[in-house]
Amino acid sequence: MTFPARRRFGSNFEKKGARVNMRTPEPLLKAVKSRAKERGIPYQRFIREALEQAVAASRR
Repeated sequence: MTFPARRRFGSNFEKKGARVNMRTPEPLLKAVKSRAKERGIPYQRFIREALEQAVAASRR
């Protein structure tokens, strides 16, 4: 993720008040957890970063 995208949506230290609950295929969740582990971050942060990137890309 680039720094400008992070700036738009805040840092990891910004208070997060909204919750998301979703169902996803087990293989997808396993893949997400695996990629997050490779990067050394919690899988929830990995998902949030993916969402931030998708939103930032759609605004360009």
